Amino acid sequence: LLPFLAKKQQLEGEVAARGPCTKISAFGADLHPQQTWWSAWEAWAKHAYPEGSITLQLKAQDLAQVPLPKSGLVMGLHPEVTNGGPWPAILKNALDCRLPGGRLVFATFYQHEANETKRVCEGFGEVCEVVENPFYIGEPPNSVGTFLRFAVIVAPRAD
Repeated sequence: LLPFLAKKQQLEGEVAARGPCTKISAFGADLHPQQTWWSAWEAWAKHAYPEGSITLQLKAQDLAQVPLPKSGLVMGLHPEVTNGGPWPAILKNALDCRLPGGRLVFATFYQHEANETKRVCEGFGEVCEVVENPFYIGEPPNSVGTFLRFAVIVAPRAD
């Protein structure tokens, strides 16, 4: 994702009408840290973008309890909302961290996960749509291994 965003940053040089995009700060969190991968990815980002135009920070954080940093683009990967537990609070945290005009996308493996994520977000007053990743169009609905097949796209914040 970071190389894609870097290319968009170079080509367009601005984010909507807010002016030039001079820095991308990527932040990722999960309750259970991935010690090996996280440090390797952070080191890669420092090597790939030594000028600091793009930074990456990954940390262990209880997303049901600790607020996320304010952001113009929020991505939630595979929220397991169909398993119960703290997921409504985690989704609310993601919804609340958007800056005005900010975008939020949740990516899920299966249609029922996307539908439940949409239902929870709509319960908080959000407008959402579910779209299928074009890579998987035509696959049977219950295919196994369809990683990030569906996206729940939340409308931008108005305030």
